[in-house]
Amino acid sequence: MTNSTDKPDFRIDISKAIESLQGGGFMQFNSEFGWLTACDASSETCCKKLIEFKEKHSNWDLFLLVDSTSRIQSYVEVVPDIVWDLFEISEKPLTVILDGLKNMTPEVLMSSNIGFRISNETFATNLCSRMRKPLLCLTPDIIITENELSNKSYKVTYRTKEKFKPVLPSIIKLGTGNEIKIIRK
Repeated sequence: MTNSTDKPDFRIDISKAIESLQGGGFMQFNSEFGWLTACDASSETCCKKLIEFKEKHSNWDLFLLVDSTSRIQSYVEVVPDIVWDLFEISEKPLTVILDGLKNMTPEVLMSSNIGFRISNETFATNLCSRMRKPLLCLTPDIIITENELSNKSYKVTYRTKEKFKPVLPSIIKLGTGNEIKIIRK
């Protein structure tokens, strides 16, 4: 669906997704990374459930989706200067795992390999901007049934028919003293 200026019109999907997320539910949407299942990263119950899915399926990625590098500052004790450069020069999706998470649920704080990813996709960027906090996302690239999640789930209709060839993101872990570990190129 487009509006008169041929820009994507996903306002209804954004509103319904936010309603679901703020109500303690989940949402699913098609993105540049494939199908994502997401929850409000400040919801302990939802974060616990996504982390449990991740533990059952070790090949699935779990990450915090944000709308900008500046949003990361609210959730990490010290953001190394190199983070800004990494996101700026990366030619493909990038997940950066940082030490010293803060202002997150205990479940997220206890998980050692959850990184931050910034979406370049319009819908996801708008959604994260409207939420004003990260989304905890799981990338199984399949639709998890409502029975497995909750009855408060919302499947976004915007771009559901489009086929994306998901791009595996690079994953970099930054440790103390700017120690860099490349997990996936």
